[in-house]
Amino acid sequence: MKHEKEPRNKLYSLSLEPLEIAEFVSVLLPLFSEIEISHLYTDLRISIRKMPFKKLIFFCLHTVMNLRLFPASNTTEEACFQSIPTISIVDHCPKDFSEWMIAKDIKQCYWISQKCTKPERFEYHCLPDRYHKQFIEVCAPTKWIVGMNCPFYDMEKHIIEPNYNHKCKGQCPQYYCSSSVYEYPGCFERVQKKITKDVEGDNQECTCNQPVYFLLIILVVFLCLHLCFRIHEICQPNRFYRCFLKKSSTENDEESAELKLEQNKTEHFC
Repeated sequence: MKHEKEPRNKLYSLSLEPLEIAEFVSVLLPLFSEIEISHLYTDLRISIRKMPFKKLIFFCLHTVMNLRLFPASNTTEEACFQSIPTISIVDHCPKDFSEWMIAKDIKQCYWISQKCTKPERFEYHCLPDRYHKQFIEVCAPTKWIVGMNCPFYDMEKHIIEPNYNHKCKGQCPQYYCSSSVYEYPGCFERVQKKITKDVEGDNQECTCNQPVYFLLIILVVFLCLHLCFRIHEICQPNRFYRCFLKKSSTENDEESAELKLEQNKTEHFC
């Protein structure tokens, strides 16, 4: 009976706990000391012994990561399209745990049906965007942020990423969960200052425009009054003229009536 070939990428899917890794390394170290190695490896061991302690630690970590003893990184992480309908732009993010809980209850990410991750890892987030222009509330899979960096939500990839150009200024630990970023206000200062500056600029622009609108209103009222006054001046003489004509016609009618009456009397006398 032929044995099935194991997949070549078995090591890539291997995921060990820290204690298991330590035990694994402790078993391998004695074996390496008993194996006869070539001159090349001997020179390598000599160079390793001469390395400073920090470089040696970095070399060991780099070797372990290349062996895929840890889970693969999220560099090829797929987009979570179920997060798109939950995106909303806000003026500020929660500053403490109580505000975060209130925002979390309003968002209700736990009711959303998604296939991006486990239900307990699909949580409420409030993060800056890539360009530090706005705050984004979104339901997204949590992610471990490493290296004292601040996270952001990528609107193009629809994933959470660490911003390697934005450090926490000593407030963040070496690694933390993306959903707990509210504990580190240094990650929000840059965006908050920009939003505040934009709002103040808009208010200042509105304040500057108010006197202009007031002057325009006064000008319109003045023009209306002037127009009414001119119309009154034009119509007033015509009104007197019409009254004079009416009075003259009345006097003429009276005179003609008197003449007619006298004429009738004369004819009757004759």
